[in-house]
Amino acid sequence: MVPGTLFLSAYDLMRRDMLKDGLYHERAFLGVAMMGSGIILFIPFFFIPFPELKAGFWPAFMGTVAINFVAQWLWFRAFRLEEASLISPLYLLTPPLVLFTGFIILGEKPSLWGIVGVLTTIIGLWILFQSGRREGANLFDTIKRKGVLFGICGAVLFAFSFPLDRKAILTSSGLFYTALAVLLIGVLSIGVSMFSGSHARHTFFLLFRKPKKMALFFAVSSIAFFLPNQALSYSFAAYASSVKRLWSLWTVLFSGMFFKERNIRNKMIATVVMLSGIFITIILG
Repeated sequence: MVPGTLFLSAYDLMRRDMLKDGLYHERAFLGVAMMGSGIILFIPFFFIPFPELKAGFWPAFMGTVAINFVAQWLWFRAFRLEEASLISPLYLLTPPLVLFTGFIILGEKPSLWGIVGVLTTIIGLWILFQSGRREGANLFDTIKRKGVLFGICGAVLFAFSFPLDRKAILTSSGLFYTALAVLLIGVLSIGVSMFSGSHARHTFFLLFRKPKKMALFFAVSSIAFFLPNQALSYSFAAYASSVKRLWSLWTVLFSGMFFKERNIRNKMIATVVMLSGIFITIILG
């Protein structure tokens, strides 16, 4: 999970860099990114056998694909509208919700310390919201910004997809589930984008005018999708979700280093609080 979070952070920074100027249509870009990554992830199956699909795979798989089809689009829109160092930490809303959805869907019962750990991450999220305020605005003005709302809605949906992700992985394999889900989301997104106007169709030509950059993006996103999903085979959904929050830490840090985004010092203070929550969950939970 830990190296996977580094690749997820790189994935965040690359898509923010490509989306921030509004040149690309979000749905079309999402479709190309997912389909390219899915194709790469299927390459190993030329050399290894497909896994046996156990009972319960298809309901979990179709459920998580349906949720992610919407959630990923919301997340891409959020990254176009707001700084990566503000949007990525919104994923911190997921762990406390995963405690609930993990219990409902998977029957997992986290310990008291596990609950304390994920609640601590919410304090860090509150600090980050404070850091994202614009001059003269209050906390609620920040929450009501369109990009932030898209991010919050996406994070809530991810909380419901996370236990389904794990169930689909346990009834197949991390690689097979990731490859098939990412490819299907990509194909569906491209299909929808074809009816979204000339801007979406123009995106396909713009994206492939820089083949080396897109190839690098496909490679980074493939690894970023696979490693965290594979980690779900080895831990409870709520606990793996908490460790995955390191993703937000790296994104805040690297956003300051490479994009010179605002209030990075305060956002880094907030990440210390998040790390405390992760530490409590891992060590004591």
